[in-house]
Formats: sequence, structure tokens, C-alpha cells
Amino acid sequence: MGACSSTRSASVDVDEVSATVEALETLQNTLHKLTPRQCSDVRRKLPFAASEWLEGLALSIRAQSEGPCASPEASKHSGHMVAIRLAQMETADAARIRLTPDTGKIVLILVGLPARGKSLICHRLEHFLAWRGYSTKSFKVGDRRRAAATNGNSYSGASFFDSSKAFAAATREQVSLEAFDELVAWLSADNGGQIAIFDASNVTIQRRAKLKEKAAKAKLGVVFIETICTDEDVIAREMRWKVRNSDDFKGMAEADALRDLQQRIVNYEKSYQSVREEEGPYIKMYDLRAKAHCCNVYGRMANKVLPFLLATHGIARPIFLCVLPTGNEADASQTYRDALAKWGARYEGRKELQILTSTDPRAIKTAAALADATGGPRPESRPNLAPLILQGRNSEADNGAAAAEAAGGKSFSATFGEKVSDLVMRLEPIVLELEGATQPVMVIAREAPCRTLRTYLRKGGVGLMSSRDVIDTSLEHRDATPTLYKFEARDSDTIEETQEPLINGESKWF
Repeated sequence: MGACSSTRSASVDVDEVSATVEALETLQNTLHKLTPRQCSDVRRKLPFAASEWLEGLALSIRAQSEGPCASPEASKHSGHMVAIRLAQMETADAARIRLTPDTGKIVLILVGLPARGKSLICHRLEHFLAWRGYSTKSFKVGDRRRAAATNGNSYSGASFFDSSKAFAAATREQVSLEAFDELVAWLSADNGGQIAIFDASNVTIQRRAKLKEKAAKAKLGVVFIETICTDEDVIAREMRWKVRNSDDFKGMAEADALRDLQQRIVNYEKSYQSVREEEGPYIKMYDLRAKAHCCNVYGRMANKVLPFLLATHGIARPIFLCVLPTGNEADASQTYRDALAKWGARYEGRKELQILTSTDPRAIKTAAALADATGGPRPESRPNLAPLILQGRNSEADNGAAAAEAAGGKSFSATFGEKVSDLVMRLEPIVLELEGATQPVMVIAREAPCRTLRTYLRKGGVGLMSSRDVIDTSLEHRDATPTLYKFEARDSDTIEETQEPLINGESKWF
């Protein structure tokens, strides 16, 4: 009886070992091939299987399968065996030094399926970096692809993105590399830019390797930004935005355009390979706001990009600017406080209103009155804007004034006592807070910072720093009439501005 039981136990052990080996062999052969959508399906069925866990396990499997005995076919699929070996032998300090290149020019290469927010990220990044003072330009492969269409052929239909069609694949490859060559030429020119954004799908390792090779020859740094969306609501929203705004779908009924776009996505998914650690620095954005995963992202410019991406999202909320009156007139300041407090008491979103203020004593008093009226936290419990004390006029400001007068305008530096570039640098954390806010925000400050923030919030072309020193007179605020400037998103990337004088706390917005 005991011998029989022992035999059954040994048989069970063998079956469990065989089943485990079989499962691990299946994992080894399939895990690294999963698309982001398939990884999301796995996580739904196995809640412990986090994205980082799946990616780390897949990378480990590839590293083992690409060892000295790896087949030529396996090496061809990855092409990164040497990089993996070097990474394994490298010390932590040596890796950090290698991954922090001292380069003044960088390429941000977008990666992702269609309708995953790449163009939205591209536009917002370009606007923020240009406002921050970097010479920035985006290069959109879609524009070049449409321009390449000849003899009545369309390079926009779903069938054109089928990787099994040789002509279409070759044309897409040629157009992409030509657009990247244009990007490299712009960055490499003597008076060229500092940051270029390459807006294309770039879903294969092979395509990204070619782009990296071209960038390396020109001594340009590269960071990949991959947008991964598995939330069905986000995907549906981005698909609607794309078919309504892309030239690929002009003249098509929305239902037909959505079907065509869905088939295009299916075609791309066949060859989609998520960015891997051995390819270089990357930032992965999940569902445009849920979370971010970054790897080997160091250096000055890359560190400007990452905080912005962490802040950005698509949640609509109004942003208000309240411009303090000039001078120190007690009556004017009291008028502001009274009118804004009455407005705050009536504002329907008063319980959620976040208040940011400068360190100007009048701004703090005004913010405190508004906070008391709304029932929210007083400004001392939230971070303030950097000090906005006016600097004395100097020769640089005087030179700016002369240049502005010659152009028929007024100089920012001469009027407000400091250069736009200095104020932009100090206001950068505030812009990140405005981008990251998910509730209504009120900024109370003097005219100079409000002008500078307005330049960013309008989402239009911001121009070079030198051109911004000539004041836009459309924001004149020299009287004691309390005025709010409201900025509100109308779709994923359009901001509407309205200006409203507040008389006795009344407003047309109610």
C-alpha cells in the first residue's frame, strides 16, 4: 500500500515538473512578442503581472536566448546582443556616465500606434519647450507622406499601412528616412535648433535602429517617447480626435474614417515592437495620464522633457489669471479683494478652486480673501510663485527699450524691470503645476508674470525670446477695474480665452 502511494506521488511530481517546464517554454517563446494591448489582457487575467514585471522578464528571456549559442535568426530579430553584453559588464558609474551625454542638441523620437496621442504630445512638447526658450521644431512624417502621393494614388488608406505590401512598406520607409534627414540637417545647421521632435509611428526595432544610427553620425542625443494606450475610453477619444483633425480623413464620413483608422491600427499591430532598454533612453506614457515609465533618461534637456510629460494630461479644467493693479493704491487693492471675494463666493467650482499667488503682499491678501470666500485653503498652505520683485533698470533693459521703440512697441524689460527669459525660468515650475492640475486654478500676480503665463496658456506660437521682449498691448491693465482672464480647453488641444471685468462680483460666466 505504501509503495503504491509512493509511486503515485512520484508520478504527480513528474507531471508537475513537466507542466512547469512546458509553461516556461511557452513563456520564453511568446512573452517578448506581446504587444502592449496583449500585455494589458494578461494583466487583467493575472493582476500580479505588472507592466514592469512583464517587461523585465521579457528582457531577461531575450538576454539568455541571445547568448553565445544563439541562432543567427535570434540575433537578427534583436540586433542588440553586443549592447546587452556590454550592459552586463558595465559598472553602475560607467553606465551613468555613458547615459549622460554632454550634448546641446537632442532628438525626441515618438513611438506608438495610431491614435495614441503622439501628435498631441508632439504639439504640447513643442509649445512648452519653445516657451521655455529652446529652439524647437517638430517633423511630421504624415505631412511628407501625403505630399509624396502621385498619380492620384492615396498614401492614407488603411491598406497602405499593411506591412505585407512591399511597395507600401518601401514607400513608408523612404518617406520616414527623408523626413529624419531633414530633421538632422536642421539641427546640424550653424544657426539650427536645439530640440527636434520626430512625429511618426516608429513601431519596429529596425526602423528605430536606423534613426539612431543617423542621429549618432550627427552627434545628436536621442530619447524615445512611447505612448501606450489600453484604456478603451482614451483610445476612442483619440480616434475621434484624429479622424476629425487629420488630413488623412478629409472628406470622409466619420463612421467610415473610424473603420479605416481601426484597420490601420490592426495593420500596425502586426509589426509593433515596444521600445526596449537596450535601444537607449526612453519614456513610456500609459493612457496619456495614468503613469509613466522612464529608463536611462538623464542630461539637461531630457530632464526638462520628463517633468512636463509627468504633468500633462487631458482632463479639462479652467485656469484663471487675476492681474493686480499697478501702484500701491489702497483703494484699488481693496476693490480687487472685494470683487474677487464676491466672485469666489458665487463660483460653482469654489470648493475645488486651487489658488496660486506671488509673494507680493497685496497678492497674498487678495488670495486670502478669495480663499475665505470659497472655503478653500489660504495661500500660505500652498507653494507660492517665485519672488516677483521688480529689478532696477539697467543698460540691458535700456537697450531692449530702444529696440522695442524702433519696432513701434514697448520693451518688456524696460517696463517691468527684468527680461522675459529670466521670468520664464522662474515661472517654469508654475507652468508645470498648471499643467498637472486637475481642478480649476486661479493665479493672482502682477502684470509681468500674468503676461508671461498668458503667452503659454494661449497655445499659439510663442516666438523667440528676443521677439517676446516687445510687449503685446492686448493685455493692458492700468486701471482699477478687476478683470479675470479665463483659459479653458475646448478639445484635446484647443484653448479658448475670455476676458471679463468684474463689477461687484458679477460675471457673465455664471
